Amino acid sequence: MARVNVYVEEGLTEGPPVAAWVLDLPGAYAVGQTREDALQALAQEVRDYWAWLRKFGEGAPSENEPVEVEVVETFRAFKSSPDYEVNALFAPDARPVEEEEIPRYLRLLEMSRTELLEVLSRVLRETFGWKRDERTRTISEILRHVAQTELWYLSRLLSVDPMTLLLEAARAIAKDHLSRLDATQRGRVVTHAGEQWSARKVVRRFVWHERYHTKSIRRIFEAYQRTGGEAYQGTGGLKTSTGGSASDHA
Repeated sequence: MARVNVYVEEGLTEGPPVAAWVLDLPGAYAVGQTREDALQALAQEVRDYWAWLRKFGEGAPSENEPVEVEVVETFRAFKSSPDYEVNALFAPDARPVEEEEIPRYLRLLEMSRTELLEVLSRVLRETFGWKRDERTRTISEILRHVAQTELWYLSRLLSVDPMTLLLEAARAIAKDHLSRLDATQRGRVVTHAGEQWSARKVVRRFVWHERYHTKSIRRIFEAYQRTGGEAYQGTGGLKTSTGGSASDHA
């Protein structure tokens, strides 16, 4: 029988109110309306996680291994502001990551991304914008959310603005792919949604788009200085606030 230590979050306001985590299996968790519900679901989640590890050639117990869970720490989520919910930092989370642990974490990230891409390869492109109901995201929205959240997580660790990381990541991707274009890619003209694109047009638009919005940002900042920090607040007019977000009408 496999005994697993479980760490519980209660009082969550987004989704079911209880989450149970197995920190020895990074990313393994289950949720429920009650603690009992979450713990009951967690046993199967552990077996599913083991199956996921075996799928990628990693060592793990068999699917028939009984699972016994033991709650060793509980955290109650709370809101530090009206729109920010504080999630748990459990005691093991606070331990420094050893250098030899990094390859394992990178391997898990590689496995999860491989699985995501496998699923996407079977999804019809026309379903990316389909919305199941008003409470759920489209596939495209989920993918955008995953990418943005990864950078947001990293920004917490590095204590930098996530937008800075987003700009760095996007530019690194662009430079890498542009530098590796083969002769066919450099010479072909392709059509998307009725619009034709070429390598020269893409590079032209790259440079134009950033210069265009650099000017927009400069105009917004100049407007901010002229108004003394008053930011436009939707239909509510102007409101004095140095922390508000200004709409870009530049």
